[in-house]
Amino acid sequence: MRGATAALMAVLAAGCATTNVVVVPSRRVTQYAVIAAGTPLRTRAEADAPSVMLPVAALFRRVRARGAWLEVETAARAERQCVPVIAPPEGMRLRFFVASDAVRPVTADDASARGPDGAWQVRTGVLADGNSLVHAGLRITPGTMPTTRDAHPAVRPQPVPASGERLAPGTTMTLPDGARAEVLPGAVVPVRSRRAAAEGARVTVELPCARVEAVVPASAVLPVLDLDVEDRDAPTPVQTEVGAGTALRWPDGSPAGRALGPASVPGEGRTVDDARCWRVALRVAGATPAVAPLETEVCAVLGPEAAP
Repeated sequence: MRGATAALMAVLAAGCATTNVVVVPSRRVTQYAVIAAGTPLRTRAEADAPSVMLPVAALFRRVRARGAWLEVETAARAERQCVPVIAPPEGMRLRFFVASDAVRPVTADDASARGPDGAWQVRTGVLADGNSLVHAGLRITPGTMPTTRDAHPAVRPQPVPASGERLAPGTTMTLPDGARAEVLPGAVVPVRSRRAAAEGARVTVELPCARVEAVVPASAVLPVLDLDVEDRDAPTPVQTEVGAGTALRWPDGSPAGRALGPASVPGEGRTVDDARCWRVALRVAGATPAVAPLETEVCAVLGPEAAP
């Protein structure tokens, strides 16, 4: 009897035992969106809010949808993917509002084709413009457009080796499956390699998110006179440092983002209520051809140690 009782107590104890479950929080995946050229980047979700005009389609971090508006943040230069980014002063992340219909689709997956005429390949995240794909000064028009989507996670472009040759703007190329490619006006599209062909030169073009092999006229291959060098923030004699973690705001008081790290802004700025405001450059990193920086005014409340 004692044995049966002991066995019953063991079963009850096992049934009442508490199981420790470790819950691992899911890691939020940053989503990105490409915003169309000509879109006003507004400081508030209002049609009459102050704005700067986006000169080219550019990549932003997607924050949240708010009815007819989309809240976005600038992406760091290191986050640049297959589309240019708007780069505020190093260390700053600025927040804007854009119309929801300003989002432009990008390729949902890698796409490619190969044949006797050559080959073409594009990576996930390349801008879709109508029936074409546009990347780094090259427009590829496939015979059949690949699948596209509006929001996408991070994409890792391939590094592009330096080249001493480029394709002349306006050069057109015939590609497999009825596709064709064209070098856009003013673009510097580097030639990775070339060899003689009966019709001219067979070239290989390698870009961060696209690759093309095709035959072009020999006259279409030109030397690179000025190598494209990444923009750097020009030094300014007088700088004020905005400390890491400082909340940023627009001159009207609405939130403008945050300083993720120490950020240097030009001069002493002007005083607006309890804050100081500075005119800062928003550089367009990765645009081909190069685009002049935008300019906006950003404010912050600083301690006395931040004086220049």
